[in-house]
Amino acid sequence: PPNLTTTTRLRETCAGEVIVGTIDRGLWLVPPVGDPQNFSRTNGLSANWVADVVEDREGNLWVGTASGGLNVLSATECEVWEPPDRGNGMPALCVATSVDDTLWIGTEGAGLYRLRDGEWTRYSSELPSKFVWSVAPDKTGRIWAGTWGGGLLQQAEDQFVVPSGMEQFKTPITAILHGTSNVVWLGTRSGLRRFQAGVVQLVGSSETAAVQGVRAIAEDAAGTIWFGIMGG
Repeated sequence: PPNLTTTTRLRETCAGEVIVGTIDRGLWLVPPVGDPQNFSRTNGLSANWVADVVEDREGNLWVGTASGGLNVLSATECEVWEPPDRGNGMPALCVATSVDDTLWIGTEGAGLYRLRDGEWTRYSSELPSKFVWSVAPDKTGRIWAGTWGGGLLQQAEDQFVVPSGMEQFKTPITAILHGTSNVVWLGTRSGLRRFQAGVVQLVGSSETAAVQGVRAIAEDAAGTIWFGIMGG
């Protein structure tokens, strides 16, 4: 794609296309062969700042934007999906799909939304923070949410509780990855953390991690952890 400034997300679709999310130029689809395709406010996307994007099993792309809510991009059209309260006008920061195809959306100030079978449910007043920066299901299907100011939360039936060992950890959590060997990797404002068996540890020295805001984490087939840093 031409003249891109800041890239926020990179994904590969099942069809082999590369998805590129940007801060100011919307979403780009780059096919293996042919010209890239751009979706922005000019042709249906609700905002040009793409915060997150995920592909479902039908090939639809769910796009969370920083000021325009949640969008669904399919092979035929781009449409906006919004809860009845329109997210209180707050940006959608993260999107994840659980094992039962339920969609979870974290917002900047309106809490956490669940979309299941066309029904919206909002989790807000029961959360210690309404600023949900990361959301991810574990291998059992439970949703984990990382907040700004409220620490790490774990789904317990229809509620969210703080996992044992994380009660005093209030550092903003901006990324979550459930890795192998029951390790939960946490991207925080002050570096990468490893959480296992109730113990959270900083990866690397405090001096190098202090300025590293980790916004994205992935694990490859060899078990290597990759993480993206805000500004680094």
